[in-house]
Amino acid sequence: MKWYKYFNHPLFIGFVLSAAAIFAFARIFPVQHFEISYTSDLNPGDEIYFCDIDDDGNSETISYYDSDVFFNPTLSIYHSDSSLLAYWNFFDSPAKNSRLFFGDFNQNGIKEIFLFTQHQDSVFIYIINPKDDKRFLVKRRFITTLRNKNSDYRILPIGLLSIHSNPEKVFYFALSFEHPALTDKIFGYDIANDNLFHSDNLRAQISNPIVLNDINGDGTKEILISAKTKENRLSKSLAQLWVFNHQLEYFFKPYTFDEAPLRLFLDVLQTTKDKYIIALNSRTENNTVSHSLFLFDVNGRCIAEQQLDWETHLVALDSELSEEYFTLFSGKHILEINADLKIDRKKRLTRKNALQFLGAQQIGLDSSKKLFFTADSSLYIFSPDYKKIGKLPVTNHDKSNFTVKRLRNDPDIIAYQAGVKLYFINYFKNMGYLTRYLIYITLFILITFAVFLVTKFLHNWWLKKNNNNTRYNQLTGKFNNDSNLLEDANVDYHTPDDSAKEVLNAPTDMKNMVQQITNHFDFEIVTSFYPNGEWYEINQHITKTVGQFLEDILTSLSDFDQKLSLYLSILRHKDYLNILLELPNSEAKDFSIFNDKKEMSKMLKDVKGKIELDYSEGIGTIVNIYIPLVIRKPSKSSNHKIRIIIAEDHDVSLFGLVTLFKNKSDIEIVGTAKNGMEVLQILESKKVDIVITDISMPGMDGIELTGQLRKKYPAIKVIVFTMYLENWFIEQMIKHGAKGFVAKNSKINELTNAVYNVYEGNNYYCPQFKSKYGFNVAEKKEVTLENKLNSLNSYEKKIMDFYAKNLTKIKISEFLNINAKTFETFMANIMLKLNAADEKEIIQMAKKLKYISG
Repeated sequence: MKWYKYFNHPLFIGFVLSAAAIFAFARIFPVQHFEISYTSDLNPGDEIYFCDIDDDGNSETISYYDSDVFFNPTLSIYHSDSSLLAYWNFFDSPAKNSRLFFGDFNQNGIKEIFLFTQHQDSVFIYIINPKDDKRFLVKRRFITTLRNKNSDYRILPIGLLSIHSNPEKVFYFALSFEHPALTDKIFGYDIANDNLFHSDNLRAQISNPIVLNDINGDGTKEILISAKTKENRLSKSLAQLWVFNHQLEYFFKPYTFDEAPLRLFLDVLQTTKDKYIIALNSRTENNTVSHSLFLFDVNGRCIAEQQLDWETHLVALDSELSEEYFTLFSGKHILEINADLKIDRKKRLTRKNALQFLGAQQIGLDSSKKLFFTADSSLYIFSPDYKKIGKLPVTNHDKSNFTVKRLRNDPDIIAYQAGVKLYFINYFKNMGYLTRYLIYITLFILITFAVFLVTKFLHNWWLKKNNNNTRYNQLTGKFNNDSNLLEDANVDYHTPDDSAKEVLNAPTDMKNMVQQITNHFDFEIVTSFYPNGEWYEINQHITKTVGQFLEDILTSLSDFDQKLSLYLSILRHKDYLNILLELPNSEAKDFSIFNDKKEMSKMLKDVKGKIELDYSEGIGTIVNIYIPLVIRKPSKSSNHKIRIIIAEDHDVSLFGLVTLFKNKSDIEIVGTAKNGMEVLQILESKKVDIVITDISMPGMDGIELTGQLRKKYPAIKVIVFTMYLENWFIEQMIKHGAKGFVAKNSKINELTNAVYNVYEGNNYYCPQFKSKYGFNVAEKKEVTLENKLNSLNSYEKKIMDFYAKNLTKIKISEFLNINAKTFETFMANIMLKLNAADEKEIIQMAKKLKYISG
């Protein structure tokens, strides 16, 4: 049967439609919602920040304004109720490309304001206490002299760090120059002692993110510097890994890369055992971007290197997004790199234009970081797992500023400044979302039920239209328990005096049994098997059940009419048995045994068989039976496994078998042995389903072992894995009860197939075994196309004829008056007989041969 037939099932259609409805519902009413509440126009040079300066739960508004024409730069602070708290004028101009920084350096509960200014060619830092009217100016400190007052530079605040047990924190920041001849530095300002110190000159341009992390676990964080190569014709810029301690001394000797990078990004990865420094070295040569990943231990030793297969530029995102991943961004994709220097996860954020990362902010009741990007005059908001949760129209601008306005007992408000436009964005989390799960389940049930009713109505209408709505009559035939005929055919495989051929060709195989049953009845029964051989491998339980089923149903039919005729086809597919019982309509239409298949299904339930009935006027009745032959692998939730012991005295072969079965989640190796005695010792404490044994082993060989197992552990099945296929060895193993034989030069999957079949109760013989003993040679015919076509029955020939005339399978089903399940059965049998891969190949074959059925 084709797997894709289930696409037409009402449950599947209902699931798809309800999933689409739920998706649309979630899009209209998302869990997290962002909207622009209002906007404000600012003057050029005005910067707006929000910060809870006094830790009372309400954010103050800080406005840093520089008209650059009439007024001096002004810093104003407003309460949460918009009343003025304080303001200051400065004679210095704001430093270029700098931002305000807020932090409590002396840990008194009040956040100071850190701002940078420029006067002529000098750069200063101001530290202001906004809550002290008399001593608001904590410090004003000269930082450095510029080459000239028009120098292009940036000041990057790094943060406040506690130094050991000192109560006051040290403020760290970076000074970065655009000019290639100027060198960048890291500064540390000990505010309490008015001590300004700096690192060595760095011959590269410092860039974000700058990472703070306590690498060695001494309680003090180290500073890891990301950098960008400066184009300097006079001196070559070095590509180095820089890590500084709190005194801005090298934490370890800088690591020099072989090639200068386009960009160098750093982060720290925390594993279950240790911390590592990870670096991305990006280079551009001949307009081609290449990336190298490096992993360092905390002493600066490079312990791993890996090329990253990515063709576009990458940047590192906020280092605090993840402790176990190095998060990179390409403009469209997020890449998470693990400690093995592999891409652990790749997430596409956009398919259109590339995004620009703005920053990450902790917002919402869960205080999780949201990621903000911009592109195409839009602001994009993503959750920590990189799912888009918002898109808002904004003005794109090179200079942007993100802060969060927090009011006690009120939702957070995001303040996004783009140039002279200030946007206030409200964040909502729909707490009623959890109640929607009940709505979703209700939607699924209602939609699925509606689909089921519609499909049932259409099916009944179609049956009525095609005069095909006759129901099967009640099955009232006698299903007696008299199975004398079957018991006569059920001879034990393992009689001591039988040879190998006699045992395997005993009348216990299904083919002989069915022929004996059909010969017992006087009416005409045309029986066909496909393929001719290999019926001896089907286990006795299935054989007995099929025999009893056929005998009972044929007996019931003979009670109605002794002159009827029928066609019986039995086909063995790879993993199931198909039995087709066809009765012409003229002789079967008045029978009352094909109305309800429940009673017949009971007989097949023990072998997990399924039965389908098809009746149509002008064609007849078709009884369609499926019986699985090979066990299916247990689900992942199942704890049951097939327990095996491997007995093999050659180490190489034993290693190969252990490796083979260790990759099978449903097979468990409970022990290995070098001879039969070791197997018996294992069985004293372990429960086992199957023993795989060689014949020739030192001490107790496989023949003696199999005999011992038959006496002491009759439930254990034996598979022989050997290079010896001589008659005497095989006869002895069969006499002692071996169920499977696999040659050591077989394909690798032969042994696993043997385990599955033998565990189910079937016998299993590899192709080399069958070839040596010539099973069913007399029945084999030359495999020609003519022989394949001759193996088709009347229905199958008609289907080939219709395909040759360009009819679709729907039309063919209508012409033959058979349902879709019966048609799929015929198609599966045609593919088996003609060795075709799918329906398309059958159609091509029919048209090529211009097949006309007789």
